[in-house]
Amino acid sequence: MILKILYVLSMAVSLTLKFNGQQISYDIQMLFGMIWILIGAVGAMAVQVIHGHSVPIPRILIELLIPWILIFAFTLILWTFWPPELVNEQYFSRMIGNGMLIIIAILNAFVGTMLFGSKVINLSFYSLVITIVANMIVVLPQYSLATFLSYLIQVVPGNYIWQSPLWSLADKLETQGPTMTMGMYAIYFIWFDHIDGSIKRHLLIGISFVCLYIGFKRTAVVGVILVLIFMWLIDNHNVNFRSAVNMIGTVMIVFFGVYIYLLDSGNLERLASFFELDMMGRATIYSYLVQLFSFNPLYIGKGFTYVAKTMYDSIGFEAHSEIVRMYSEIGFVPFFVWLYYYLIFFPKSISSKYGNQAGRMFLVTVTYVFGTFLTENTLMTYSMQYSLALFSMAYIYKPLVKQSVAIVKDFADETGL
Repeated sequence: MILKILYVLSMAVSLTLKFNGQQISYDIQMLFGMIWILIGAVGAMAVQVIHGHSVPIPRILIELLIPWILIFAFTLILWTFWPPELVNEQYFSRMIGNGMLIIIAILNAFVGTMLFGSKVINLSFYSLVITIVANMIVVLPQYSLATFLSYLIQVVPGNYIWQSPLWSLADKLETQGPTMTMGMYAIYFIWFDHIDGSIKRHLLIGISFVCLYIGFKRTAVVGVILVLIFMWLIDNHNVNFRSAVNMIGTVMIVFFGVYIYLLDSGNLERLASFFELDMMGRATIYSYLVQLFSFNPLYIGKGFTYVAKTMYDSIGFEAHSEIVRMYSEIGFVPFFVWLYYYLIFFPKSISSKYGNQAGRMFLVTVTYVFGTFLTENTLMTYSMQYSLALFSMAYIYKPLVKQSVAIVKDFADETGL
């Protein structure tokens, strides 16, 4: 029990991106992740010593790490032999730091599964709730009750006057990473939670939607609704799983490609203007972003994190589209291979090894995550990378779930926790 409490509290820190309007250092997020990786390593060694066999490394963990290892290797080769303009040691440092965050988040999710089995999903959810509630406890006393009530009424349209108390409150309650990640847990509790009883499950669903509303992000809410509609259509029309993967994956890949083409050609802004769509300041950001890439099959990219760092150093903002950013950084062919890997190959791979329900779980999770990539900066949020890996492993890795019981028991006996 103590180990679970420590996990929930420490992960509440790791999964926090903004607190009281201030960005939390990646170093702090990674620190607790590394501590749990070390604890997991100690637990694994204890199992090997006591029971005489090692904790198995699931193939899915390797498959989660492979695309990022290849992207890092591609960037190192590109910057070593054909470096783009501006690349210096700071770019290498940024790339290594961001790469470590992704790998640590994935390994952190694996260790959480190894220690707590499928229960780690609920434990991680509690961590997200704690960081969102703790932020509210700190932020709300700074504003009047009337301001908070106005926020609750106006949060959906989001029409705040710049620098007004209402705008300031909205900025501080928008926890970014935790709010966006909460959408994944809402989907899980609605569609895939077969562990909790009916009353508890509905309570968890309610809490997840309250958290989504408090830190309101349109992308998250729309993403949850669309994914649930997809699942309802697939289930009610008895669509074959592999056909569903091909259909959803292909539609998303084509849509992302068209989106990048429209942005590169200048037609995206024209369409937004024609249909009177509010791009919420992204038009200015995109006008700089399009100068850093070209949409053609021979485009080789600038290297992982190049565009993110260059834009932030130049205009103080990142791309506000991880899809366009990744295209700009890894190039035409690798970008579409990356999309195919996550949106088509991976769901099928999981389904073939662990069954259609496991494949469905990953399909809806990755669909939601890549949906947020279109207009948000969510790729480098610890909570998003951690939770995507977590749902991939905790929901399906039954041998590890069984093994976790022995690991926790042995570790607790040895440490007295």
